[in-house]
Amino acid sequence: MNKKLIVPVALLLATASCNGCADEIVRDVVALGSVKFTVKRIAGAHYFALDNGNSKDGYNPQNGFLCVSHNPGCGWVGNNGTDKFFTSDKPLPPLCTIVAVNFTQFWPSGVSSQAAGGTIFGWGSYGASLSSGTPDGSVPTTVGWKNACQGVFGDKNLDYRISFLISMPDGTDLGEQTFDQTDTAENVCVPPGSPLPPTTPEPSGWSGIASYCNVTNQTASGMLQINATAVTPLPNAQGSASMMVMNIPVSFAPSGGGVPSTASFKTPTSFKQGTWQITQAKIVGLTGNLPVPLTANLPGEVGTPILAFNGNTCVR
Repeated sequence: MNKKLIVPVALLLATASCNGCADEIVRDVVALGSVKFTVKRIAGAHYFALDNGNSKDGYNPQNGFLCVSHNPGCGWVGNNGTDKFFTSDKPLPPLCTIVAVNFTQFWPSGVSSQAAGGTIFGWGSYGASLSSGTPDGSVPTTVGWKNACQGVFGDKNLDYRISFLISMPDGTDLGEQTFDQTDTAENVCVPPGSPLPPTTPEPSGWSGIASYCNVTNQTASGMLQINATAVTPLPNAQGSASMMVMNIPVSFAPSGGGVPSTASFKTPTSFKQGTWQITQAKIVGLTGNLPVPLTANLPGEVGTPILAFNGNTCVR
């Protein structure tokens, strides 16, 4: 297979004048070089902007997870704010993208999450919620939070844990320690006395490669279809356990010399992280079904899975 794959556009972001251009430019940037990608877990401390509601608020990274705590500092009312990751002044390096986010809020011991709404006018309300940004970080990932000085949550810290799976070229310096993507949180960040909540891996998707022997003199185009099932999802993973993606456009330049053409594809990011089995794959208008089943990790590294629709020798 030709290893001169399409290189993600983050290489050009340092000179591009617009944010969020990656998906548009990447279709036009072909064979800039062979780049090996890997996926690593980081806490995100290097890219974090804490919204201090109180002088006792703080955070610290532990084993690839960021432990964040907001103290209400009670007097009359608690605090609220929005913590941010990957803002314009703390961007990811070129070629790096956010593959998935893991987020867990901790509840104080003996208090039910059902009480988090507070009372009339929202007094006593409490909680944190994640809003995922764009994969290239052009829209920041944020965590909105609020704590309380009244009710059952009065004077209790708001604590949460977060980490990021980052796709990056081998050897990239992310400005902080990296960890294997399969590492788990276990008891990391759990406040004393708090019940241990389940981890909740965020939905994710594939950013893979399709190859095809186009022995014509024209660009060959079709629609990639993928059916797959999560055979071993991560515990408490969010998203769908089945995939039926019907209309992913792919195009292949003329190929020859025994080397197939390649095209990148992306699925939606709405599926459970874990081990998947591809049960059907074809390019409507170009190929029949790929021999299956195929096993692939989701999200996996950029450039995986590789779907090789190479039905002939690629010789004109």
